[in-house]
Amino acid sequence: MFLMTNNITIGDFKPFKCTSVSWNRSIDNYADSAKITMPGVGRLKKGGDQYGLPVSSGMLFKKGMPVEIACGYNGNNSVRFKGFVKKINYSIPLEIECEGYSYQLQADKKTLKKNYEHTTVRKILEDVVAGTGVKLSAQIPHIPVIKAPMAGLSGVKVLEWLKENMLLTAYFNFDELYVGLRYVDVKRSQEVVHRLGWNVIKDKELDFDESKSDTKVNITLEVRKSTGVKKKVEAPAEGGKKSFVVVGVDPESDFLKKLHKDIQTKEYHKGYSGKLTCFLDPVCDLNMVSVIRDARYIERAGKYVIESVEGSFSSSGGRQKVGVGVKL
Repeated sequence: MFLMTNNITIGDFKPFKCTSVSWNRSIDNYADSAKITMPGVGRLKKGGDQYGLPVSSGMLFKKGMPVEIACGYNGNNSVRFKGFVKKINYSIPLEIECEGYSYQLQADKKTLKKNYEHTTVRKILEDVVAGTGVKLSAQIPHIPVIKAPMAGLSGVKVLEWLKENMLLTAYFNFDELYVGLRYVDVKRSQEVVHRLGWNVIKDKELDFDESKSDTKVNITLEVRKSTGVKKKVEAPAEGGKKSFVVVGVDPESDFLKKLHKDIQTKEYHKGYSGKLTCFLDPVCDLNMVSVIRDARYIERAGKYVIESVEGSFSSSGGRQKVGVGVKL
């Protein structure tokens, strides 16, 4: 028998139970989010069986308080979200909106005061996360930067700049920030097995897009040198073409070839994509590998990169909606 259990921690309060909770994390969005609902009125426990007078639950919590959400079965609760209280909706039941550790990089908490030349992405990020409690991933690659105008930008605006101008992927693994390539040179040591019809509740959203199966896309990267001359990185092949302009990256660095391969992988995969609706176990996390086993449709079986996780926990049950991307 499986008993659904959860622990919610906000600020210095002891872990408590919620009415319902949901969370959303994706490698396409560095701002993790969650929502907690709980009774609008509660009593503070004094000790033993003694309780204080009823108080409005919303008055106990404040914006910016740290939040941790854990849930699972039979007391084996796994952490699903870490972040901070972003907004309190004084409704019945009470709703608490939360944001992941990108909350610590907002303009009112972190703003860079200088521009950067002849440095690396990691060194820029070290300045971004200093004093915020955010850790940098050990997997961040060496990315030489020629010039990056960062003065006056908040931490989240820096992440946006790196995504838009250097075509990098940026996301949080709870309190750990990763910025770099999406697929190339990314280590994925953990695998979870999803057996369709067994530990997968719904698989209708796992699609095979025939229009992509035979599509060939050639990626061209253009980087402007200090002399004004554009350097191109391309792989001659047949098929359609897409061009991307890269800003800030050292045009002579080997990283450009890896970036080219990374974008090529994203644009030219075999058309498998979609989401699986699963139970709370096995726990799925970003950049893990989903090993899908399907006895009915062999073409859907294989290993996929987990690119998003949406979760929910309520009286209706506990679910994970796992978004898969490129087939490895």
